[in-house]
Amino acid sequence: MRWSVSDANVLSLISSSDLSVTFWALTQGKADIYAESEDGRVLTSHAVIVSNDMGNEEINTGGRTISYQDGALHLRNLEGSHGYVTDIAGRVREVFEVTSSEEIRTVYLPAGVYMLTSVRGNEKSVFKFAVR
Repeated sequence: MRWSVSDANVLSLISSSDLSVTFWALTQGKADIYAESEDGRVLTSHAVIVSNDMGNEEINTGGRTISYQDGALHLRNLEGSHGYVTDIAGRVREVFEVTSSEEIRTVYLPAGVYMLTSVRGNEKSVFKFAVR
């Protein structure tokens, strides 16, 4: 499956698979998203109207970041917090305490989408990440 967009000035392809696609709204306007088979046949299309591009506004996380790679969860600037990882169904997969500003935790997760919730005092941060 190939995904494409009719106006790359309005939408930019971020990631795709056979089942889903993620685009970034660049500016106000209209664009069509196409899903095509390998032989070029259009399987489906969807019109997207971007009426306000403010949805892409960056959020200041105070330098707190996470990433997952090769079975390791990389945590930055989350020290002193309690963390837990949940899957898309809401099941808790991992619970831990973060003790340093640059921490790497071994967490083996099957492919899917996960949420990491970090709680420190009255602060709560939620991060979404994917395992491929």
